[in-house]
Amino acid sequence: MSKTTIPTGGITADAIDATLIADDAVSEEHLDATALTGNAALAEAPSDTDEFLFSDGGTLKRIDYSYIKGELNRPAFKAYLGSNQSISGGGNTVAALDTSEYILGSGVSFGSNKFTFSTAGKYFFNYNFRISSSEGDGFYVSPKFYWYDASSTTTYEVGINEYRQGGSGALSLGHSTIIDIAASDEVSLRIYAGDDFTLSSGQYMTYLQGFRIA
Repeated sequence: MSKTTIPTGGITADAIDATLIADDAVSEEHLDATALTGNAALAEAPSDTDEFLFSDGGTLKRIDYSYIKGELNRPAFKAYLGSNQSISGGGNTVAALDTSEYILGSGVSFGSNKFTFSTAGKYFFNYNFRISSSEGDGFYVSPKFYWYDASSTTTYEVGINEYRQGGSGALSLGHSTIIDIAASDEVSLRIYAGDDFTLSSGQYMTYLQGFRIA
């Protein structure tokens, strides 16, 4: 009997270990789909340190999930005006955004009609004012996005627009912007009123929303 001939039944179960398998001997023809399907499913998003096996130009390597998961645009957040707000003409008024619709992820908190950040980054913001007035001769408004820069203790008015309505009625005024936010920065909405009017409440009426993009 040659050294490469093994009689039937000559190898007992589990007798062959890794030392008897030649390097590079396990190839695609020796693998079955059950090598994958026979294992338990994770059934949730992997943790950052979970690993995947991949070929890097023909060399097998492993990689953590944290390197391939991509941005999740977190935190994401939205607050809106819960009750109609009467605005008097002649000055700037803080929009009473008193209702937080959602905050997804960490790094931002809500209170006192503003969002305060603990996670720095580049953020996208979108906001809207829903305005109604019974002024027969029209009204003047200037909606403003307020950004408090904690590092310089300076408040900036961003995305300022001016509108003059020719008669009574309603209109929606919105704007979007991107800002580099630092820890402890704050954002809120204000509006300058040349005449009396009402801000309409509701999650799709007067609101401020945003998310981190980088």
